Amino acid sequence: PPECLKHRVADWLDKGCAQTNDRLWRLRRRGRACPVVVYAGADDRFLPSKSEADRLKKAVAAETYVLPGGGHALLVDPERLNLATALRASKLYAPELKQKAFDKAQNAVRDFVPPNATTVADTRRRVVDPLRRLVSPVFFSTLEDGSVVRGLEGVPPPGSKRPVLLVGNHQLFGSDLSLLVDEFLKEKDLLIRGLAHPVATNAPSLNGAGGLGGPRTAPEWWADSQPRRDGFQGNSGGDTFFQTFGAVEVTPRNFVRLLRDDACVLLFPGGVKESNHDKGENYKLFWPEETDFVRAAAKFNADIVPFGAIGAADSVTFFRDKADQKPADVPSARRWANATEDFRFPVALPTTARRFYFRFGAPVSTVDLDASDKAACAAAYASIRADVEGAIDWCLEKRPDDPFDDPVVRIAYEAFRLGQQAPCGFEPSL
Repeated sequence: PPECLKHRVADWLDKGCAQTNDRLWRLRRRGRACPVVVYAGADDRFLPSKSEADRLKKAVAAETYVLPGGGHALLVDPERLNLATALRASKLYAPELKQKAFDKAQNAVRDFVPPNATTVADTRRRVVDPLRRLVSPVFFSTLEDGSVVRGLEGVPPPGSKRPVLLVGNHQLFGSDLSLLVDEFLKEKDLLIRGLAHPVATNAPSLNGAGGLGGPRTAPEWWADSQPRRDGFQGNSGGDTFFQTFGAVEVTPRNFVRLLRDDACVLLFPGGVKESNHDKGENYKLFWPEETDFVRAAAKFNADIVPFGAIGAADSVTFFRDKADQKPADVPSARRWANATEDFRFPVALPTTARRFYFRFGAPVSTVDLDASDKAACAAAYASIRADVEGAIDWCLEKRPDDPFDDPVVRIAYEAFRLGQQAPCGFEPSL
């Protein structure tokens, strides 16, 4: 109605803005700073919202979001704006939520609750089974007498004051992690606890990089914007797959806590450099010179089980190495203690679904290893590394004898057998 329009333009907008502007100084008064967040539509045709957002940013140091494609009725557009998510990401609530995430990460080992049967079954159906049908993994382990058998019989379970540390090579892009976790659950009813890169656990140390201030034109909670992938789940709002199944950020404190709790721990010493390797570096180990994991294992009398795995790197074709790319803008993917870490990925596309092979070597007891004896720990470290390389070589040597490594033969066989896994074409015993 004309009366309503007149009231809004003359009384509400005109007089209201005058009174508000006269009081903006209160928001800047020393000791009484108030965080201000402004959401504006870039295509508001009724009011100059974009320029007003710029003005408020300067006037009261507001955190401004000018949303592309947004109109005048921005806050009543639930199909495009998730206001609750937007507020959680803003400086009104982000510090509190970040502190909660930090506290949670600090107690990730102590407070972890294993996934229930429903979660396991659902993840197996959605994530693991499709990959199993594609790569049909086979697992081997080594018994005390040195013989190699199918399955995980040779991998000892953790016991009282006797944790287990699984140490192996990191396959390309970490594509076998879900298979490893699931195999231990299926065969041994054992949830292995991974030590993961901060990116894989949405670590608080990586979140919030870039600050909270300044205009943001493409936030992930605005439907017209390109989604931003902060973690392996596509955002930083919840647990990743790895966290759900027991992975924690790879820190000395978390490592020690897991060993102290007699857990079965999964560690890839080669880290990102090994999982994101370039062409010609298939199954090459990039282990550090430090022997810290051996010394920590010895302190808690852990059994170290070396293992090797192959299949992932042979299933892709490399088109461009990391060295051929421009430096990636990935500051949030670098650990605070290792600012030079290269988290770039080589450009590789899947071409042939080769079979995945895993071999676990004989357990190495650290009961008689003195954690303070650096020379003895270095010798044990070198021996374990050699065992991992030997397991990789064993898989590469045996693979040509398996006709079902050929994906055409294997997938056809398993389809004819209604999903039954194709047998392995070679005898594992040495």
